[in-house]
Amino acid sequence: MRLGQLLSDTRYRARTLQVIAATILFVFLGWLTANTLSNLETLGKPLSFSFLGDKAGYDINQRLIAYSPDDSHLRAALTGLMNTLIVAVLGCLTATILGLFIGISRLSANAGLARLARVYVEIFRNVPLLLWLLLIFALITETLPAPNAFRSDAPTAAM
Repeated sequence: MRLGQLLSDTRYRARTLQVIAATILFVFLGWLTANTLSNLETLGKPLSFSFLGDKAGYDINQRLIAYSPDDSHLRAALTGLMNTLIVAVLGCLTATILGLFIGISRLSANAGLARLARVYVEIFRNVPLLLWLLLIFALITETLPAPNAFRSDAPTAAM
């Protein structure tokens, strides 16, 4: 058997396996969709976004656009989206400025500043994000008062 024919056979086998895997995936997704729709119909719950027009009934403290609890869920979602975009933009700007400062500090002729920046980079590079999240969560839950500490008859004790 020639090398070209062997390589050609290997490519066809790989393509055949890809087609079979894609077919199985699409059949599974079709079954999952049909099963979900059937279960929703059995429960009497329509698959629609009509709830977005209903009254929200909850307050959002930080907002860029006018919002009240009497507004719809769609308005609440837009308010939340605006809040998310602001946090994302501010986070990107902060990370860019901090990264630029730390990067320039690492290249500094000042040995102390360069070492400090190197330690900072190595600490954040070598510790997984999940551990940082757990550390921050532990610090917040252990140092701040519990939410039920704000419940009392005195109006100044409210959050």
